[in-house]
Amino acid sequence: MANARFESTTWSSIAVGPPLGGAAIGVFGPVTTVVADAVSYLGSALALIAIRGGGGRPEAQQKETRKLTDGWRHILGHPGLRALFLNQLLVNGLIMATEPLLAVLLVGELGFPPWQYGLAFAAPVPAA
Repeated sequence: MANARFESTTWSSIAVGPPLGGAAIGVFGPVTTVVADAVSYLGSALALIAIRGGGGRPEAQQKETRKLTDGWRHILGHPGLRALFLNQLLVNGLIMATEPLLAVLLVGELGFPPWQYGLAFAAPVPAA
């Protein structure tokens, strides 16, 4: 159930994020939008620091670190999971590598408004 919620949230943000980002750039301008984005990351970092708590015992922290490394060891040690992970890494990396070029082409050369640029990336996302 938690995985379904996570995937739903992920796909919703992918579908809604680019058009809203393009609209924000169109309404508020690029500088204000980037500053607001940076402030949101700062707020997230402060919230994570606040919920971290007292830090707990060092043994508990070492146990958590061991769980993390055990997970990576499992993914990278399993042939099927390793292949899926590397495939996802390669596909997403290649998709994201084209983003700056498409922004220059669509917004700069072709004169698209920012909201249309955002919509161009949200339209092909399947419904969750």
